[in-house]
Amino acid sequence: MRKISFIITAAIVLFACNKTNLKINGVSENNSLEGKKVYLADMDQTRFDSTEIKNGKFSFAAMNDSAKIVFIRINTDDEESLLKSFIYEKGTINVKIDAQNNISVTGTPLNDTYSEFVRQNKILDEKYEQAKQISEKAANDIDKEYVALGYKFAKENAKNLVGQIAFLSAYWGMSLEQREEIISLLDDKLKKDPKIAKVISNIEQEKVSAVGKPFIDFTAKDPNGKDVTLSTLVGKTDYLLIDFWASWCGPCIKSLPSLKAMYDKYHGKKFDIIGVSLDNNSTNWTEAIEKFGLTWTNISDLQEWDSQPAKLYAISFIPNTILLDKEGKIIGRNLHVNEIEDILNKK
Repeated sequence: MRKISFIITAAIVLFACNKTNLKINGVSENNSLEGKKVYLADMDQTRFDSTEIKNGKFSFAAMNDSAKIVFIRINTDDEESLLKSFIYEKGTINVKIDAQNNISVTGTPLNDTYSEFVRQNKILDEKYEQAKQISEKAANDIDKEYVALGYKFAKENAKNLVGQIAFLSAYWGMSLEQREEIISLLDDKLKKDPKIAKVISNIEQEKVSAVGKPFIDFTAKDPNGKDVTLSTLVGKTDYLLIDFWASWCGPCIKSLPSLKAMYDKYHGKKFDIIGVSLDNNSTNWTEAIEKFGLTWTNISDLQEWDSQPAKLYAISFIPNTILLDKEGKIIGRNLHVNEIEDILNKK
């Protein structure tokens, strides 16, 4: 009886051990990582599994039915940990850490595709850094390459997680038609992602505020608490730029010098700017205006992403711009400074 009981128990244990469909095999070529902890963490950095590097190897095994993006994290002797995102999906995933601590992840279909997407983005990163040294226009041209890459991968992988990642990386630069195309192809489950759901909800409003449509009026307060209405500025100059930004937005701050240079060059009867901040802190907003010398009209309702002007124009990322002509017609959305200057120079 004890023998039968032992066999049954052993069978249960064996069944439990074999009930895995995901395996991660890791290899480290960096001897300094020997004995270090390796963690798996969700997007919010919550750790859900760990192991240790022994004899240059580590492994994980689990049961997983739904692919998701996770991080592999390794604490080193330096202040910064090694961190690499990959797709946690069923199959055998191979992780390699080379002597320079570069991490590669391959072995499963989605990880192979995701790794290729990341590789091509890194090439563009290098090109972008070089382009910045040449001109803003050169850098903007690389931006368009990022968007084209994201569109390509999103379209080719619309039914899987890589498509979602690619779409969210580049939707900001896609045309309205391209976004609608990708969304129509996306798996229904992917459409429920909060970020994609927000893009979808913005599309109908963006159609109302698309190029060729008349401006939508709004009112918000300036730094002195005085109400400023957009329509009071429309028509006073040949062109009016609505610049959506925030003091907490790094890319917004980086774009200010070129925006100021353009304002100084064209300000007058030809051109004006109204800055709409998505700040939620009045002090941070007004200090940024003073620090960066933003002398054009500035307004905010201090509601961050619940900003009414931003909602009216379907703004889902910043920096972002809307360009109006003298009649108040929208003639451009999300334009770079060099693109705006091209328009100003034509008249």
